[in-house]
Amino acid sequence: METQAIPAEGHDAGQWHTASAPTCTASGVSELRCTKCAAVLQTDGIPALGHSFGNWVVTTAPTCAAAGVETRYCQRAGCSHTETRPVSALGHDWVWVVTIPPTATTDGLETKTCSHCGAADGTRPVPAKGFDIWVADFFDDYIEINVYALNGVLYVEISVCYLYGNICYYYYEGYGFSVEYEYQNRSVLVLELDTEEDAWFELYLMADDINDDEFFKAVEITVIPA
Repeated sequence: METQAIPAEGHDAGQWHTASAPTCTASGVSELRCTKCAAVLQTDGIPALGHSFGNWVVTTAPTCAAAGVETRYCQRAGCSHTETRPVSALGHDWVWVVTIPPTATTDGLETKTCSHCGAADGTRPVPAKGFDIWVADFFDDYIEINVYALNGVLYVEISVCYLYGNICYYYYEGYGFSVEYEYQNRSVLVLELDTEEDAWFELYLMADDINDDEFFKAVEITVIPA
């Protein structure tokens, strides 16, 4: 009995396919196999993909004195790689803030305050707002007027000289109350006015050398807190 050899058919190369997928940091492998016997006929490398980062996200907010942190993440499935970078400290942003409002007669207070963190760095006074004062003096020879503020109270001091002419007596109308005293030939009215509200005052005199039994308006004062 005789035998006869049958020649080998030889490999039949198919198409390249991925044997090992690349990752962000590692190369992959592609293979060319025989379609008949699946033998690996050839291999080739597939370059690593590299990371695919998203946008930077603030993960630690900066403060006035300390730097913060930004982080970005690789978006590829299965990769948890991150990168970080510092965010500069904000630094203080100083602004003056009124912490005690001034009134018409008393100073207020401003505090140097950081708009970011609320830290304080000193104070300074805020001048009192003062008053708008209108004074009409109809008898210069008899009247002296002095306006001043003390301990949060506005005082209007009106002194009437009775050496020049015969001032019989007087009366007054208006807001506030009066303290009367004698000082160096003068009769003095001291008005203590509410410094948070408008105030008005009128002083009337009766003088023998002007006209008997008739009062004349001598002083008219209007005070408005600014």
